[in-house]
Amino acid sequence: MTYVLDYFKDPPPILVHTARKLEYQNVKSVVRGIAHGRLDNLRIWDLGKYASVRLSDGRDYEKAIAGSPYAWVLPLLGTLPLAQVENRLDRDYYDRFMQLARALPARDRAGVVRLANAEIALVNVIWALRLRFYFKLDAAKAAGLLIGGTSSSVRSAIAEAFEIPSDSTDGWRKWRYGWLLEDQLADSFTAPDPMRAEQKASQALYARAHLAFHQNPFTLGPLVAYFKLKEYEASLLGIAVEALRLSVPGQDVLDIVGSG
Repeated sequence: MTYVLDYFKDPPPILVHTARKLEYQNVKSVVRGIAHGRLDNLRIWDLGKYASVRLSDGRDYEKAIAGSPYAWVLPLLGTLPLAQVENRLDRDYYDRFMQLARALPARDRAGVVRLANAEIALVNVIWALRLRFYFKLDAAKAAGLLIGGTSSSVRSAIAEAFEIPSDSTDGWRKWRYGWLLEDQLADSFTAPDPMRAEQKASQALYARAHLAFHQNPFTLGPLVAYFKLKEYEASLLGIAVEALRLSVPGQDVLDIVGSG
């Protein structure tokens, strides 16, 4: 992605920040490594001169983060569950993204904000499912862990995700985001699997970004969409590499990344 930024004398801040989604993933990897005491063999994406923290040389990760804009995350380790620390990083990324998007000229802003709103809605939906079924939180406790700025209809659907009986196939089918679960609602269904729902959400976001890439020519919208496509492809590559490292059969890897 960074070669696109090189075409600009002064790359638009929103493009730099979009590229740094991979940097946020780097910081998450380091945070997990610190929490588990395993900092060897981390997968670190190198953004070169566009990085705001130097992690690619594999030296002192903690020291590098302490001297970067992500220093605020270190005091949270040991005081918050790891999932909440990662959630804080997600919210920081999207809060900054939306600040930059809303500051764009109108011709650039519309497409970028539309794509971002779709992504944030699905990120919140998947996070809500995780909070309910993995962390056993209710809607009230989960509310403060969601990314802000979504529409009232999205917030209503998320609230409903905490009310539908876990084993209600009919209830989940009628839910606004029931399409994320459609391949799960068989006779043996007992509750949504957030990981499988996340795979469907990622595929939908990829399709949305692919569409946005061909819309609003001569604006920043297609470039942001292109970065989103590359981000998704990079995440699939990481999943596939990790699965193969764990000796997951090839067909299962294809199924995981949605290519089977």
